[in-house]
Amino acid sequence: MDRHWAAVYEIFDLRVLVSKRPFLYSCMNEERQEIDWPALKETARPWSHGEQVLVRIAHALYNGGDRVTIDELAVLSSDVRRAVLNIIDRFYG
Repeated sequence: MDRHWAAVYEIFDLRVLVSKRPFLYSCMNEERQEIDWPALKETARPWSHGEQVLVRIAHALYNGGDRVTIDELAVLSSDVRRAVLNIIDRFYG
């Protein structure tokens, strides 16, 4: 499993996204290591701002498909932000 794919899995496995996992995983093609980002982002539109930021972070980690600002990280709880930064450090540090 390449680091981009593994990082996305870890973001999607964060406790804060537990109720969204069935949809998140339904957008993933594990065999081809592809994600239907347009469908995922469209469905995420009514989600909380923090959940949307996590989707954008996952997309950014998946081959640089999105950009996330430091200010956007501020909407995450300190525990979630710490977990995200830990994932980034482990896979990209």
